[in-house]
Amino acid sequence: MSARFCSICGAGLREIRCTDDAHPRHHCDACARIEYDNPRVHAGCIVRDAGGGWQLRLAQLAPFEKLQVAALRALGGAGTGVPEEQLALYCTLTEPAAQSAFLVFRLRSDTTLAACDPAAPVPAWAAVLLERHAADSAARQFRVYTGQYDGGALQLQAVPRNGDPA
Repeated sequence: MSARFCSICGAGLREIRCTDDAHPRHHCDACARIEYDNPRVHAGCIVRDAGGGWQLRLAQLAPFEKLQVAALRALGGAGTGVPEEQLALYCTLTEPAAQSAFLVFRLRSDTTLAACDPAAPVPAWAAVLLERHAADSAARQFRVYTGQYDGGALQLQAVPRNGDPA
């Protein structure tokens, strides 16, 4: 959703291209403010549910909130009492069409959180990420991934580790 009115003075905005900027921006002629469409940042956690399957739980990051706190908040009541140190970064990815960025953690221990709601909405790409996590979990070898969802497929790439061939 793009801005139509200035957040400072309320005047209408027009689209301009700033010098050295590849993207059009919304500009207020009345007060000279430039409105930016910033991506929404989500943090989440992959957890094992009571049925033995994997779930992805996400929460939108609140202003000035720590990523780990948001990931634990995504677990709802189930995340209460889980220390931040139990979280390990698993994947960072972007969904440009939704103007969203996601940071997904996993729990270091194989904890089952029965209080997770299996009906919670998840992004279209979640199934692919959960399949990758299930394979990593079975192999007991976790990588950190980066990726992008283009609306059709989730493109994942393992981040190189020290000692990986260049």
